[in-house]
Amino acid sequence: MLTTSAALAAPAPVAAPSLLSTRAMLRGVRISMWDGRKHDRAISDEVNRAKGAAADAGRFNKALVPAEALKPVQAAAGRVRAVHARYTLPWTDNGLDILPAAAVVDYDREMRAARAEFEAAADVFCNMVFPGLLLSAPARLGDMFRASDYPDASEIRDRFSMRVRTLNMPDARDFRVDMSDAQARAIRAELEAESRAALAEAMESAWQRVADVCGRMVERLNAYKPATMKGEKSEGVFRDSLVENVRDLVAVLPAFNLTNDPTLADVSERMRAELCKADAAELRDDVALRERTAAAAAEIHAIASDFLA
Repeated sequence: MLTTSAALAAPAPVAAPSLLSTRAMLRGVRISMWDGRKHDRAISDEVNRAKGAAADAGRFNKALVPAEALKPVQAAAGRVRAVHARYTLPWTDNGLDILPAAAVVDYDREMRAARAEFEAAADVFCNMVFPGLLLSAPARLGDMFRASDYPDASEIRDRFSMRVRTLNMPDARDFRVDMSDAQARAIRAELEAESRAALAEAMESAWQRVADVCGRMVERLNAYKPATMKGEKSEGVFRDSLVENVRDLVAVLPAFNLTNDPTLADVSERMRAELCKADAAELRDDVALRERTAAAAAEIHAIASDFLA
């Protein structure tokens, strides 16, 4: 019986699952908001002519509502972004970031709360604030007022939205295209190389966060000079957030250790034991404690800096 060369050919090797694909996912947040601003071409032309400037020299944007009116919604949107940033590591420039599987429960819990706050702030603005601003706009803007600049009251809520996207990490094993085995192997190798590069970038980002918070702690603790006499002011005062920022990072650092790096694991434990136990108030009051904590932070900062060098 004749045996074809195709039958004799060895099957193409199947790529092993990438480390990222088994320990993380992609997560992105997109927020849309009405910004309350409108370009006015007629006024732009008027100002440019009055100043003897070229037609494209200046651009006039009207503030359709007072800036203060939108600040609660903007602040809520900022908290949504802060939750996302706290638990994710960089992936690509397409709006998606790496969310470690170990951080999903905490991310989802905090994101639900942040989303509810954003939606509530948008409801208040659209249902309670915007109608009054629309009524007062002619007096506020004078001859610049144009009713057509504003969304209809029944449509303004649609201008505020947020969406959370979740995707699987790309995996070379999932690459299925009708092409030769050689071409498929080459592209799978390229995908695997990209995954390794992304993993390296994610770990570098984790180390950079360590360097940032520890470096800031060293700087602020060493700069602090408490008042020694009544009526004298302390120098280099630091806030409670100095310690809180370290604690926040320590809470997520184990999840960021996607490669099970023993050095990063050790650093995480050292930060917990040496930088997080004392509150900011204790550090202000106890010079010996402050000096020990600054020295420990400096040692950890040096380890992170060596990794990043």
